[in-house]
Amino acid sequence: MNLQIRPTLLGLLREGAGPWLVAAQVALALAVLVNAVYIAKQRIDKIGHPTGIDVEQVFVIRSAGFTPRYQHAATIRADLEYLRSVPDVEAASVRDYAPLVGRGKRVRFMLKQGDMAHGVRAAIHSWTTRLSTCSA
Repeated sequence: MNLQIRPTLLGLLREGAGPWLVAAQVALALAVLVNAVYIAKQRIDKIGHPTGIDVEQVFVIRSAGFTPRYQHAATIRADLEYLRSVPDVEAASVRDYAPLVGRGKRVRFMLKQGDMAHGVRAAIHSWTTRLSTCSA
């Protein structure tokens, strides 16, 4: 492969703005690359931060029904009863979200009780900067 760089350089130097435009393009590309690497490093550092939760021992089960006869509360009670009876299960509980997903408790604020049509949904986040202490 025979690269002929000399004619390219001569063409760039012939115009006064050519080298400056190439330098600006390289500088902009490097700025974008360095910024992307910096953002990735911040995310990796955040992921590597200790959570205070025994993540290897936590798993999530979701119950959902597809028929009009489905009774969510009874299903949850039965699921919890079964999970607590399984050997080596230390604890089972009901949560409205999975741990470490970055969501808080979801609530709906209404002017009149039961007025779901005009309610406003909101999230209550009670995590501290270190997830080892959370208040529910």
